[in-house]
Amino acid sequence: MSHNDTIVAQATPPGRGGVGILRISGLKAREVAEAVLGKLPKPRYADYLPFKDVNGTALDQGIALWFPGPNSFTGEDVLELQGTAARSFSICCSTHPDASGPAHC
Repeated sequence: MSHNDTIVAQATPPGRGGVGILRISGLKAREVAEAVLGKLPKPRYADYLPFKDVNGTALDQGIALWFPGPNSFTGEDVLELQGTAARSFSICCSTHPDASGPAHC
C-alpha cells in the first residue's frame, strides 16, 4: 500500500447492526462519489441519495457525506456512505474493486 492508494474501508462491524458505514479516501474518492451517487454531494452536508453500481442500478439509499481535502480528518478527499449494513459490502465491491486497506473487496 502506498500513500497514493484509494482506501475503501467498512467503518462498522459486518452483521452487527442495521446501518453500515463505508469510508472512501484518497485520490479516487471524488471519482467514486460521482460514480456511486451520480453527483458530488455538497461538502460537509448530509445528502440522502441512492447508491448505484457501475451499471447505474440502485443498490441501496442512504446518507452520503463529502469531505474534500485538505478539509478532512486525513487531509485527503473522503466520502462516507451510511446505508443498510447488509448491502455495504456489495457497495464496497462495486465502487472500487481493487481498493486498498482492511476492506479489500
